[in-house]
Amino acid sequence: MRINADGLYPTRGSTDLTIDARPSAAPATAPAAQDSVTLSPRAQLAAAARRALSRAPGVRPEVVAEARGRLEAGGAWDGGEVAAAMIRAVAENRV
Repeated sequence: MRINADGLYPTRGSTDLTIDARPSAAPATAPAAQDSVTLSPRAQLAAAARRALSRAPGVRPEVVAEARGRLEAGGAWDGGEVAAAMIRAVAENRV
């Protein structure tokens, strides 16, 4: 079986992903069959996000407390400060 959604999003490319759907103990007389599925770019992105989230560290209560305190005090973050903190975190392999 092949599912292809290429025509649904004409501006997007597609990637074929082949999945063997046969049971592991297929009878010797069964004809060789191979099913495939084409995942949309959106589905591929969702899968990548799920993998990244599964590797991400848990919630850091001290960071949440700091953010809550700043928001309650009416403080805001400078975009440059946030970007620099994100770059440091990536560079230090904390993300």
